[in-house]
Amino acid sequence: MIYNFIEPKKPVYKKGVLVIHSDDGGIGDYNSWYPLFLKKCREYSGWDGDYPVVNNSAISTGIIDTFGFMMRENLYALLRAGWEMMSHGRHHVSIGLHPVIGTVSAGSTSFSVGGAAMFMFAADYKLLIYDENNREEVQVKNIDSIVSSATSTMHITSPLINNYTNAKIRLTDESARDLLQGCVDDAKAWGIDLKHHVYTYHAGGDGFFNERALEWVNLYFESGRGRQTLTEVNDKGNINLPNLISTLNTQASNTDIDKLLDLTAQNDQLFIFYGHGEGTIERLNQLEYLIDGAFSRGIRIMRHSDALKHYNLI
Repeated sequence: MIYNFIEPKKPVYKKGVLVIHSDDGGIGDYNSWYPLFLKKCREYSGWDGDYPVVNNSAISTGIIDTFGFMMRENLYALLRAGWEMMSHGRHHVSIGLHPVIGTVSAGSTSFSVGGAAMFMFAADYKLLIYDENNREEVQVKNIDSIVSSATSTMHITSPLINNYTNAKIRLTDESARDLLQGCVDDAKAWGIDLKHHVYTYHAGGDGFFNERALEWVNLYFESGRGRQTLTEVNDKGNINLPNLISTLNTQASNTDIDKLLDLTAQNDQLFIFYGHGEGTIERLNQLEYLIDGAFSRGIRIMRHSDALKHYNLI
């Protein structure tokens, strides 16, 4: 008897790498994106245990195992399917440098801060407020607004000692360590390595640039990813990675996606696409369009760490 062996299908790769991120560690990573990624794996590879379509989940370890977020067993399932976990900080707290609006008097227990809501979950961390003349540490009591980009009122636990004019506010170095190294340590206790961080608050991002944040990311991680405008193709170094990077968020149109996929394939470029585990039909259709577009151009879809190794960056 003669047997005809038919080799299972597998992707054909040419140039360029696509890395897909989802931020926050919401349950949508597991409930919505994971089934889609498994379906696309089966479409593009007939090899058992081969996962040519993978994601990178940036998690806040302090809220894993809570309502609306993934459970630890979800993380392990994703890792078995070829995904990578990244740091989003122990809690969802900004490492950016934020403006304190106007003049604030000694004795005040509240003041206006640009993007104050990004410190909404910072009660366990100390912040440094400073201007040209004074500085002191404060702790957040609560924030008036939940809109992350808005200027809103920050309430602190104790009255200010000094007066401030056009001050800035950020995490202290010690609190940054607790936030970032703490996330790494939590995951390590679960048997999960976190080598990369989201976000870096780099120059050219969408606000609250903080040179100190880049130092922190360099100290605790191999790389970091920032945020960018919709279709910007970025030059070397401005998200802490020394190669050409494109980042594109989920507001992108199919035209935007095609433009950057073409550039990625033509220039052997790394393209990072990020979202938040959304489960809407529109978002899942967009992801499918992105994945299909990558494979049709011979672009690999890789884990973040593997992509950096592919380009000899780590």
